Amino acid sequence: MVPAYQAADYLDDCLASVARQIYTDWRCYVVDDGSTDETSAIASAWERKDPRFRLIRHGANRGLSAARNTGLREAVEPTIAFLDADDLLVCRSLDRRVSAMRFEWFREDVVGTWSVTPQVPEETTIDEAESLDRAQSNRGVDFVQSEGECPFNAHAPLLRTEVLRRAGGFDERLVRGAEDWDLWQRLLRHGYRFVGVAGIAGVYRQRRASMVRRDPSGHIAASGRLINQAETHVVIDRTFAVDAAASLPLSVINVGIRRLKRAAIYGGIGVGTSADALAVDDPSILEFLTPVTNVEFARLDLAKAARAGLNRGLGLGVASGSLEPGTATRIAQIGSQIARRLREEVAFLPVEEPNAESAVDLRPVYAAVDYLLIAETAADVAPMLKAVQAIATVDDTVAYLDLEVVKGDEGATAAFDAAGIDGHPFNHFAFGRIEAGAVVVRRPLGPVTAEVLAVCGESVAIVEVPAAERELELPCNASSAIETPSLTPGFSPSPPTARSMVTNYGRLLLKEEGPIHPPSARLLDELRDKHRGEAVVIVGNGPSLNDTPLEQLGGVPTIAVNGIFYAAERFPDPITYYVVEDTSVFLENTQAIKDFATQYKLFPTLYLDAFSPEELDESIGFFRMNGGFYGRDTGTLCHPRFSMDPRQRLYCGQSVTIINLQLAYWMGFSRVVLIGMDFSYTIPDDVDREGDLITSNSDDVNHFHPDYFGKGKSWKDPKLDRVLVNYRLAKEMFEADGREIVNATVGGRLEIFRRMDLLEAVKVPVT
Repeated sequence: MVPAYQAADYLDDCLASVARQIYTDWRCYVVDDGSTDETSAIASAWERKDPRFRLIRHGANRGLSAARNTGLREAVEPTIAFLDADDLLVCRSLDRRVSAMRFEWFREDVVGTWSVTPQVPEETTIDEAESLDRAQSNRGVDFVQSEGECPFNAHAPLLRTEVLRRAGGFDERLVRGAEDWDLWQRLLRHGYRFVGVAGIAGVYRQRRASMVRRDPSGHIAASGRLINQAETHVVIDRTFAVDAAASLPLSVINVGIRRLKRAAIYGGIGVGTSADALAVDDPSILEFLTPVTNVEFARLDLAKAARAGLNRGLGLGVASGSLEPGTATRIAQIGSQIARRLREEVAFLPVEEPNAESAVDLRPVYAAVDYLLIAETAADVAPMLKAVQAIATVDDTVAYLDLEVVKGDEGATAAFDAAGIDGHPFNHFAFGRIEAGAVVVRRPLGPVTAEVLAVCGESVAIVEVPAAERELELPCNASSAIETPSLTPGFSPSPPTARSMVTNYGRLLLKEEGPIHPPSARLLDELRDKHRGEAVVIVGNGPSLNDTPLEQLGGVPTIAVNGIFYAAERFPDPITYYVVEDTSVFLENTQAIKDFATQYKLFPTLYLDAFSPEELDESIGFFRMNGGFYGRDTGTLCHPRFSMDPRQRLYCGQSVTIINLQLAYWMGFSRVVLIGMDFSYTIPDDVDREGDLITSNSDDVNHFHPDYFGKGKSWKDPKLDRVLVNYRLAKEMFEADGREIVNATVGGRLEIFRRMDLLEAVKVPVT
């Protein structure tokens, strides 16, 4: 499992080291954590070359722990190993660790096998790493042996996949380091152990820009917490633990080990003095014992300690070495009897529950929430909070579930954070770390929300917050067909299932074409909030554009689309931003589109190959277009979405205007003014039609120029009802941020936006 973020300089070597493994029965999951460089392109190339590689893209950047957890959640294999994108495996890495794991598989307390990963300079190559692989031994690790320290880094062990899931995976709240240390200690404190394997697993390349070098203070703070935690009696899940004694403080276990050795010695002395084999049952000896872990108990040679005591009790001292064979055998037998008796006694010593006020809770389930809010977009946050405020008591806990790692950034997380609401990661919920009394949703439901509802048991209430505009529903969106009684507790849409999520969220991004274009990501980054507080005019191409006073647009930023070049001479200034989404429009007007003079041109990456390097400059950018709104196999058919980060993706929504509204939001415009949006189409009787694709045989009556989609031009059925649901979402998104969309179209049928005079809309200062 390879987490990768902005890893283009290292990832190819990393994956090459995986491909060189002499053990060949593996799958490699590469989780791109929202990179804007060539990371996903490199992983895609490996995926095409070798089907054992699989690329998963996060919907939004969420950090190292989240990326590892996503791979853990998606994995179908019984064991898993982690490898950071800037590190390397040696060719025998998997072979040795897998072989050892097969040997240990039926030992319940063995969670993994591990080999050392030496630190090397950043420039170390695969061949240089191989030269470091020597037959050095690596000892086993349990809680006592770890001494509360981090026994190894993340890519040293091979681990049982299901045990890691049950442990809750990596803690995604730890963003300043030590997340692997935290997980290892949680496993060790539940009694699990790691078996050492000879040789090295790989090398840890010390990057100059590594996390620990960027934030040493964060790492030292985390280290202090974990070191102190080793001396704390921790709360554990007894049903998950294999040895409750490991929950005791390290010093208490070590005292118990010393007491056990001393008890064996004095048990032997008692037998030698009284010639009574039951002397070990002396209450003073039994009361002297305190719990120790199973691993440490097995490691002690109690029989030897008992024999030493027996020799002392018999007054033999060191002369016992010259005893007659029969006497020596009898002493050895008694020593073994004493050891077995102590083992029986210690095994039944209870490990008391810790004081809840002073103990650290290491149970996998760390949060119980009364109301867990699941918002699709920022527009859902305020209505949800208002509804929950009306039904929750002062003692109820309210938190949100962060879905953006799987579905993309649509602003909900930022809106909840701004409102001061605590959040929990999606992967934590998937691993069962979050318990909810009620799940709160609002339509339209996306596929991820639907899957969350599907694993809620009978004890979980489903609270649906009413949506005032029911037009947000479309029958083609299967997720919205789920019935949830409004504000009614105790409802489950399906029987309870395992809490491990059966999510194939890769389908959500299935319709995204092409990798990110890094120069375009940098251009879009420069455009972020560039126009904060300004008004922009988005130019539609309806017939009403001929009646619109375009001369009033002098000095006003504009966004125009498709065949607007037919009206270029009517604008007082060049169009600021020019966007083409439709494939037919681009293919049938390629040269005119390239020749059209504007300040910026923005296209889907689908058209990147149509431009030669000489034709590209800093004013032309490309965005990844998500066509899931049209895709029957995506889970998002007819589901309106609104991207808050065009560097990652923009969502289609039946009209290029939906793309433009997302861009306008990103660029910070406080008011969007629509013109030429007639919202009325006539499909002539003489068209040729194949599905949704229409070819004209006469002049275009739906646009400002007869040649726009004139004879021989192709266009698509506008399906205005589907455009409307996206308009309504965009309206809510802008209003949730104190911004607005207004309609200055001359006439037309678009009435969901406030009507304004064009001159008033663009000239009145926007606060």
